[in-house]
Amino acid sequence: GKTQNLISLVPPGSNPLQVGQNITIEESLSVYVCDDTCYEVSVYVEADPPGDIFCNDTDDYKFYTNFSEPCDVEVNLECVTADGRNCSNIEPPASTQCALAADTITKLAFEYSLEGCDSGANDQDSFQCNDDTVCVRGEEEEVVITCEDADSGVEFSSSSVSVGDMFVLSSPSNAALSSSVQCNLSTLAGCVSQTFVFDPSGDEDLKLNDHFGSLKVKSCNDGDNAIATCLEEVMFTYFVSNDGTTPLNITNWNRGSSEGPVDLLSSLTDEEKYLLQGDTVTKNDTETIDTCNPQCVSNSASVTAVSEDGSVCRQSVFSGFCIQTSPPTPAPTPYPLCTVDVEVDCVTAD
Repeated sequence: GKTQNLISLVPPGSNPLQVGQNITIEESLSVYVCDDTCYEVSVYVEADPPGDIFCNDTDDYKFYTNFSEPCDVEVNLECVTADGRNCSNIEPPASTQCALAADTITKLAFEYSLEGCDSGANDQDSFQCNDDTVCVRGEEEEVVITCEDADSGVEFSSSSVSVGDMFVLSSPSNAALSSSVQCNLSTLAGCVSQTFVFDPSGDEDLKLNDHFGSLKVKSCNDGDNAIATCLEEVMFTYFVSNDGTTPLNITNWNRGSSEGPVDLLSSLTDEEKYLLQGDTVTKNDTETIDTCNPQCVSNSASVTAVSEDGSVCRQSVFSGFCIQTSPPTPAPTPYPLCTVDVEVDCVTAD
């Protein structure tokens, strides 16, 4: 199968779509009816009206040609959080404040970027930062981040990271972080490209998504208890079932990702690849979602199977959920609800 972006087929002037309107897109396909073949079309649509209110929908259509004993593989995809909530119910954190009088901050998690000192945003008066104009970091380059007590020099945390990776600042034995911590960002060659001093103790203002140089706060902990966090771990579960009347062998199984297709077939044993009528095999995959940034998260799975008589069947499934801003950014006109519906139909030329 293949994936095609249909946005270019939308008639001019039809997008954006007004409330109650619909768009129809037609495609033609020549079907060879003398072979045992399963044809399927899946459509996934995202909509983004004013006000950062996202929504999505998916639909699919499947038919067979010349099947006396159908090869029929069914694929389903489920997404739940670590505490069992459906991913469609994920919301931004109720509070972004880390500096709360009742809590002691013992651990902070940051996302690393190439941001310089002047691009960070925080409300700490004691924050100091310096970028070295000679020692420049590359986008694909690993850096070593070392953080220590600015007064005593006692090291808290040190690790190498790349852009987008998480860096965790923690104190020994879950003790409270000191009120003055210095962090140095160095290349693997030992060149210090950025140094900053800040207060992670909670004595000064500290919030999720605060920038301190190249580090952005993503979670804060008091011991094992999260004070506030942007990070939500979700589990995608893929179900592949034999809905036909003959045993199947799974010959291809990929899942979608932001980096491209990921092979799941290699994780199956030979016994798991062979499905009797009514059998189902499942695989799990975990991912950490940043709930502080409004976004739509989509996933997909594509499976090909071959029956014992040699016929081939395929199916793909698309799923997604959206994380809204809270509260939504005011729109020029009221948009209380974003709802989009997509339907796929198939007819012959006559």
